[in-house]
Amino acid sequence: MRFVDDNVLRFLNGYLGKDDDDAFVRCSDFAYRDMCRTIRFSDEYNEKNETETNHQKAIAQKKRILRDKITEIIKEKVFEWIKEPPTDFDKEHKALCKIIIEKYKGTTNQGEENNSLYFGQAQKWVNMTLKNLYIYSKTNSTSLNLTSLLPYMHIPIDNIILDIAADVKKCYIDPIETVYGLKKPEKSWSKWDHDTYEEYQTKLKNKIAPATPILWELTHWSTTIKKGD
Repeated sequence: MRFVDDNVLRFLNGYLGKDDDDAFVRCSDFAYRDMCRTIRFSDEYNEKNETETNHQKAIAQKKRILRDKITEIIKEKVFEWIKEPPTDFDKEHKALCKIIIEKYKGTTNQGEENNSLYFGQAQKWVNMTLKNLYIYSKTNSTSLNLTSLLPYMHIPIDNIILDIAADVKKCYIDPIETVYGLKKPEKSWSKWDHDTYEEYQTKLKNKIAPATPILWELTHWSTTIKKGD
């Protein structure tokens, strides 16, 4: 699929680096940066409005340590999946997101599980890491052998995908008559619980079938235009 190859190469050149970088760390870190803008950290983890440089550095270090721990957890699980795809990927995906949520308990002023992340935030980290790894593997000499996981990988949910599925935005690769008609949930994706996420993923997969979800996302996310343009 030539369009996907060209698209991911442009994406890679802008964000993910070259072969001499640690592929997994770069892919996970980029996924984290994409998600962490939605986190409302508690005072203990919030360096904003602080004037003491040393204190800022200490807080930043806490965040890095926590982020790095999660990166290792995701890495271990992903390479386990690559070695042998799980018989129930959705169950494994949910369990991994729950672990991330558990590790973030007490760090934020948000969330439904003792000031932790929402499931919507955890899914973005996991799903974007997998997407980035596919992009990296597809466009560098480093092969991560993600082919067996492609049919199972989830679509990273964000506002662009929500707009496409709700027909607020259109992709120029779709036929003009394409209508998805998938209504947005009331809450922002970053505040979704698991049930909302699972229901939406299922509906979206049904709407785009028989397309492979992650390949559909990759091309559509990058080709949106405002409705009426």
